[in-house]
Amino acid sequence: MIIDALPRVGFVKEPSPISFLPELAAELGLAQLSVKRDDLISGLLGGTKVRKLDYLLATEPFASAAGLHGIGAIGSGLLAALAMACAQLDKKLIAHCFYEPPDGYVLDNLALVASRAEKVCFYGSRLRMGLEKPSLFRRPIVDGYAVVPPGATNAAGVIGAVAGALELGEQIKKGIVPSPDVVYVPLGSMGTVAGLSVGLALANIRTRLVAVAAIEKPFSKEAKLEALVREASAALTKYGVSGVTALRPVPVAIVRDQLGAGYGKPTVASLDACSRLQQHGLTIEPVYSGKAMAALLAAGNSNGVRHVLFWQTRRGGSATVQENWRTRLPSSLRGLVA
Repeated sequence: MIIDALPRVGFVKEPSPISFLPELAAELGLAQLSVKRDDLISGLLGGTKVRKLDYLLATEPFASAAGLHGIGAIGSGLLAALAMACAQLDKKLIAHCFYEPPDGYVLDNLALVASRAEKVCFYGSRLRMGLEKPSLFRRPIVDGYAVVPPGATNAAGVIGAVAGALELGEQIKKGIVPSPDVVYVPLGSMGTVAGLSVGLALANIRTRLVAVAAIEKPFSKEAKLEALVREASAALTKYGVSGVTALRPVPVAIVRDQLGAGYGKPTVASLDACSRLQQHGLTIEPVYSGKAMAALLAAGNSNGVRHVLFWQTRRGGSATVQENWRTRLPSSLRGLVA
């Protein structure tokens, strides 16, 4: 790929595969429904967060730090990936968590993090975290450990998503999957969406992105997305990637009507989407990918769309956890997940 010279750790060793859902496509009136299976990335148990950490953790201050601070909900896929990455890189992890409803996927991630983190800190809510530990959002290094930004979203992390889009471009060139009319992806910290917007354009894929918000608008404004696109483009230019300065990123439509009661809270539609996809052999979770799939199911083949690609972002692998992992949680959290 054109970004092969950029520094990265090497967590992603081969392209994630493409799956097809012909029966569901027929139900929706689509010619084809394909899935980019980042859950099957082999490194760190998979998931799109692995792509972001692959590049982010190869840069400073993260590369040389003895330990990392991670920020997320109690079921955060980022914290789970960070726990695996720190174990592989011989780094310590302090996980800073806020509450979300503890379904099975949430508890799986929390068990993994609690089993491997040096310490788990619980603040109750995002607001409490900001009030009690503001340094996490203001300083790159806190108490000697580097702070991984929420969602692993900075210029380097966004480049990880660029790499995923370029990977898809190679699969299209090889005839593995046709070029999609539209790509559906969950939107959280906005790094994946920004990276795909840049990367799909670099790969010369004429499509559009539908980014389905899993987080409230104050945290996912269009201006922030545009800033991330600019930062990633500047970083790519700095590394000598050609064609970036004249690039027109793939257009992004942010869909906000699947958010429901707020971040981390499933909706009836997202739970129904999880159930429906399970019938077709694909496991998704209700907080991110479930809401994106709910939007896809609601849209169907509107506006003449024939080929839709769904970007599966959740992790898919499993890891051994300590039987007594709950005892490693702060008491204020332990009672909520008993």
